[in-house]
Amino acid sequence: MATAVEDVDVDYDFTPFFIKYKSGTVKRLMGTAITPPTDPDPLTGVVSKDVLITPDSTVSARLYLPANVFPDSDQRFPIVVYFHGGAFCIETSSSPFYHRYLNTLVSRSNIIVVSVTYRLAPEHPLPAAYTDSWTALQWTLASNSDPWIESHGDLNRLFLAGDSAGANICQWVGMKAGEDKKVRIEGIVLVHAYFWGKDPIGDESTEAWFRTKMERDWCYISPESEKSGKGVDHPSINPTAEDAPCLKGLGCRKVIVCVTDDLFKHRNLLYYQKLKASGWDGEVELVTTEGERHVFHLLDPTCDKAVQKMDRLVHFFNSS
Repeated sequence: MATAVEDVDVDYDFTPFFIKYKSGTVKRLMGTAITPPTDPDPLTGVVSKDVLITPDSTVSARLYLPANVFPDSDQRFPIVVYFHGGAFCIETSSSPFYHRYLNTLVSRSNIIVVSVTYRLAPEHPLPAAYTDSWTALQWTLASNSDPWIESHGDLNRLFLAGDSAGANICQWVGMKAGEDKKVRIEGIVLVHAYFWGKDPIGDESTEAWFRTKMERDWCYISPESEKSGKGVDHPSINPTAEDAPCLKGLGCRKVIVCVTDDLFKHRNLLYYQKLKASGWDGEVELVTTEGERHVFHLLDPTCDKAVQKMDRLVHFFNSS
């Protein structure tokens, strides 16, 4: 009886997220757990379901509807298109972390959520996640996309939200919406956005080996950044770079930037400052949480600071 040959020749080690072997096999080291949709969620009463956005299953989503919404009700809710984090290479909309978090967010905010599953690197390098996310937004805007959106969604109160890599996606989609002109986004929520750059700012590490690794990892999942010669100063990861498109073109009315004491703190603070100074005619709010780690609200959602941060988001979604 033949036995499987174990992969030993490593092509790229992106620990703690994945290892890719020269055979082409990708071994994800975290972010692979899934949980089914709930009808209803036993804690919140929120109903969820999974839908295909593209017929080939390339892009899909988990939809969330507030509790006790009857089919013949004419009540309409803000719509939040949510992009999960995970360094563009792990997690999906079926992740237990995101399912738990979004059930609570929907319950507290009375919103409809379209939580997007986009293609992941390294099998599908960037810009796949960006184009998939734009496809998901276009699907949401289509009048016949889904009965929940058609019957209960308010497209005049359309938001984008995401954390880490998902917040990076929000920025990309928001800029594209600004170019498109036909897409009206009310607001964007950026939580601990995955932004970086060549030159250290604030108290970022100046260690050459660390900054080289950050750039090498980025260029591995975003080959176009390497091909352009810009690396981590490519606008997709450094929207405040000198030659990045002006943030004045961001296509929404208001933005909330959430910052904590993580690796990306100073990049997010700089983004907030640059957006304010860009001539953009919207409203931008900064929410700073001191002494917490990256995406702490997912890891410890009931802690006081996570609840306080959600309070700000609830107000943001319902103050249009």
